[in-house]
Amino acid sequence: MNKKQIQDLSVVENKKLNSEYFELILSHPNPLPEMHPGQFAEVRVDDSPETFLRRPISFYDVDYESNTLKLLIQIVGKGTRRLSAFKT
Repeated sequence: MNKKQIQDLSVVENKKLNSEYFELILSHPNPLPEMHPGQFAEVRVDDSPETFLRRPISFYDVDYESNTLKLLIQIVGKGTRRLSAFKT
């Protein structure tokens, strides 16, 4: 069982897929921990005063060679709307 870890990842790409969904691709300079289907990341939403809790979002792809993590996110509220505006 993996322990909970806190890591700051950088936005590599923010792809708008349609009016409801976007793909957030994140990276880290160090190797990512082992991740399994069904686990999720708790994403901090910066620069959003009304969104003070992290958003739990399951990841759908991890590339250990490039240290990238992909999140498929549906815009459903203020927090996910703010995430959809993140720039690289």
